[in-house]
Amino acid sequence: IIQTGRRPRNRFFLWKDPKHKHDLVVFLGEAQPPLGKYPFCKQLIGTARQLGVERLFTFAAMATQMHPENPSRVFGAATNRERVDELNQMELEILRDGNIGGLNGILLGAAAEQDLDGTCLLGEMPHIFTQLAFPKASLAILEIFTSMSGIEVDLTELSEQAKVSEQ
Repeated sequence: IIQTGRRPRNRFFLWKDPKHKHDLVVFLGEAQPPLGKYPFCKQLIGTARQLGVERLFTFAAMATQMHPENPSRVFGAATNRERVDELNQMELEILRDGNIGGLNGILLGAAAEQDLDGTCLLGEMPHIFTQLAFPKASLAILEIFTSMSGIEVDLTELSEQAKVSEQ
């Protein structure tokens, strides 16, 4: 018997900082929409604004010729000069050409159009592993994110996963 499949879910998770410094809104989508990505991103920005979001971060992978044993570098892109300066102060490599694929890039474009600060952090991973999880890149991104946002995140488990995957 043929059954209809479950549509992918998109969810917002809200975290209230007990120290009242930085609340956090995380959006997770199970799949990117096949059509209408830009209107979808504009709607996301609208919802984010309603939730009081003042700054947007997206995280992505960047496949390079890196050797798997080397540390993952973090590249950055931003919606305005102030955020690019911040990336430079963090000594990140600025993405000077190319594009950021999928919703990560489109969402930043929609944010820029609506004067919402946006930053993309791209974790370097070996191009030969593009179809595999590479926790070392995720760890590098989250270390930068915690520094930039002032939000403490326990990275112990992810650090262990990165070590295991390297072995």
